[in-house]
Amino acid sequence: MPERQSIEYQVPPPRGLGEPMSGDTLNMVIGDKPEPVSLWQQLKNINIPKFARSSDAEEWVNWGQSMLGIPKEWWETRGEGVVVAVLDTGIDQEHPAFTDAIVDYMDFTGEGKKDANGHGTHCAGIIAARDIGTGFAGVAPAAKLLIGQVLDKQGKGDAKAIAAGVNWAVEKGAHIISISFGARRSDNLLHKAIHTALAKGVFVICAAGNCGSRYHNSIDYPGRYGGVITVAAHDRDGQPMKFSSRGGEIDFIAPGESILSTYPGGQYHILSGTSMATPFVAGVAALIAAKHLQENDTATPLENNEDLREHLMRMAAHPGNHDSATGYGALTALGDFKTYDYLVNQKVIHMKIDGIDHICRKNGTEWCCQPV
Repeated sequence: MPERQSIEYQVPPPRGLGEPMSGDTLNMVIGDKPEPVSLWQQLKNINIPKFARSSDAEEWVNWGQSMLGIPKEWWETRGEGVVVAVLDTGIDQEHPAFTDAIVDYMDFTGEGKKDANGHGTHCAGIIAARDIGTGFAGVAPAAKLLIGQVLDKQGKGDAKAIAAGVNWAVEKGAHIISISFGARRSDNLLHKAIHTALAKGVFVICAAGNCGSRYHNSIDYPGRYGGVITVAAHDRDGQPMKFSSRGGEIDFIAPGESILSTYPGGQYHILSGTSMATPFVAGVAALIAAKHLQENDTATPLENNEDLREHLMRMAAHPGNHDSATGYGALTALGDFKTYDYLVNQKVIHMKIDGIDHICRKNGTEWCCQPV
C-alpha cells in the first residue's frame, strides 16, 4: 500500500510594511512619573505609503476598526465570556497586550511554546489584544484566547498537527476557531476535524488565501470546505485586494490592507493579507456571541456556523448578491447593533450598495436587492 503523502499547510507569503515597532518605547519617563506614550506618536515617524489617502498615522493604521464601527460596539460588549481559538504559529505570551487574555496554550510542533514567526501573534492581537494605553486594542478586547501552535517557525505545518489543534480547541470549549493559513489540496484528517467542530456548534472562520485570481477558484483549504465562513480581504475603499483569493466559497470581505497589530518581542507591526481579514471577522463573531450570552437571546438563534453566517449577512454590504471576489460584501452595517436588531425582524429594507440606493426584500433566508 503506498505511503500516505503529507499535505503542507502554510501561512501566505508575508506582506509587511516597514520594521516592527518596539514596545520598549511605549513608556517614557517624564520627571519621576512614568507616562504612557501613544503608539500613534511612534507611528508619526513611519513612512506612510504612497497609496494612503491620509498622512495622519492614527487615521491610517486604525481604518479597519473605524470602517466596521467597532469602538461604538464596546459600549454594549467587548467580547466578555467568549473564547476564541487561534490556530497559527503561536503567540508572544509575554506581550503586555495579552495580559490575562490567554486561557491555554498548546504546542503541536515540538518547537516549544513561542512564536518565532510573528504571524500568530499578529492575528491574535487583531482579535483580542488588550488596551494597555498604546491606543491599540483588538476587535474584542475582553474575549479570551486559546492558542494552538500548529505551524512552525517558517509558518508551515502538516494536517495531522492542525487537525489535532482543531480537536483540542473543541475539547477546551472554544466558541470560535480562527484559521489564517491554507493549502491548495484537502486532507481527510483536517476535513473530519473541521466538520466535527462545526457539528458541535463551534464557529470556524478561515482565510481565503492570497492567490488572487490566478486560478478559476483560488481559495485554499480549509477555507474551501463547505460550512466554514471564508474571508477575503479588502482595502480602505472596500474593494477586494488584488492578492485576495477568489471563489464561490467566499462569504465576506474584511480589512486586510496594512493592518496594525501585536508582534513578538512586545512589538507592533503592520501586515497585509486575508490572514489579517480573518481575525477581524473572528473578533466580530466574538462580539455577536458575547451579546447573545449577555441577553440570552432566543429570538435570533446563534447555535452554529449557519446561524452566524445569517447574522453576518445582515451586516454585509450586499446580502442579496454574492460574487466570487467579495462574497456578500464587507461588514459595513456593524456601526450600530441597533441596525442589526432592526434588520433581524424586517423583510423589506432600504440600504446603500456601492453608493447606490437599493431596496432589499427577504425571501426565506436570502435577500434580493434591486436599485431604486
